Amino acid sequence: MEFTAYKLPLNKQKFNDMDTTKKETPEILDFTSFIKNYFPLYEIDGHNSKVIAHLGLWANRIEKFNGLDHGWHIDRGIILSGPVGAGKDEIFKILRKYLSYLRSPYGYTHQIVWKFSDLFSNQGYACFDDIKGNIYFEELGLTDERSGQPTRELAKYYGNTVLVGAEIITERHRIFKNNGYQSHFSTNLSEDELEKIYGNRCMSRLYEMCNFVVITGKDRRGLKAPQFNHNLIQPAPPAARETTMDEHKENIKILEAEYKLFCDQGITSEAVSINYNLLKVYGCAVATEEEMRIFMELAGGSYQAPVLTEFSKSQKLRDKDHHTWALARKLAVEKFYSNLKSSGCKTIFTVVDVNIPKDKLLENGGAKIE
Repeated sequence: MEFTAYKLPLNKQKFNDMDTTKKETPEILDFTSFIKNYFPLYEIDGHNSKVIAHLGLWANRIEKFNGLDHGWHIDRGIILSGPVGAGKDEIFKILRKYLSYLRSPYGYTHQIVWKFSDLFSNQGYACFDDIKGNIYFEELGLTDERSGQPTRELAKYYGNTVLVGAEIITERHRIFKNNGYQSHFSTNLSEDELEKIYGNRCMSRLYEMCNFVVITGKDRRGLKAPQFNHNLIQPAPPAARETTMDEHKENIKILEAEYKLFCDQGITSEAVSINYNLLKVYGCAVATEEEMRIFMELAGGSYQAPVLTEFSKSQKLRDKDHHTWALARKLAVEKFYSNLKSSGCKTIFTVVDVNIPKDKLLENGGAKIE
């Protein structure tokens, strides 16, 4: 009978013995320095300097942020209020790039509140199915200058008129309580004005899931040079930062904890799909192309479209693709962990030779030594 040897890609002892003195850990810029470095046209002054400093503490998960104002906490999102043109949306755009620079898991996507009005009128609550994860919602409570009412947020639902902003607040509060995902908002209204529009119940939810941050100042739009989405004069985005040794060790810790959970309880965490990508980065032979094709077919075949929803064709395709990729990666990692466990591996990052017949490759997996 023919046998093959199996090898996991990284020796833990070699990892621990790596010489970390040859290259210094790159300096990580605070938020203020990041803006000055990469966005020199953005003006920092007495109106926004403290806000930027506070958001920097929040982005870096520094506990000092929790004591700056009553109710502030790094696990809450940010609601930034201030007058028209004070630079709220611009700060959120730069903050998003800063979180990417930090390689933070608290990065967010972007939506505009009143654009959900037509979607809600046509699809009802199904229009919120895609607003998962951390999200920044622009223009909460955008009011008409003449009436003072948020007319753009009005939507029809079974003959009733609803404020789509209130429905977003309620839905995002549920997601925050169940999953911890953060919601961020920008608004031209004060807390009292928001309460007059949305009522006590919505405000209570906003207070629980958001830190209220106020920015002051006059309209900046006419006082500085205009900026464009594709302005070639703007500096290039910050270069990708090399992963530090501390981040490597944290990644190893996360993967080892996931594998231990599988070995002890036979289950994986909700982050298993992300861990698939991390395992691939570290060179682990999680699955061959042929195996991933099989996993994709299995995952796609298990997809069931949401019941009683009015998904468009494109929405259904996106939902199916998301389900298929997430489940396929989950199946691949669980198979990989099962192979390691059956081979007697106590850790992912070690070198183990195991005699397994070649015809058991698909069942017992691993990285072949050529």
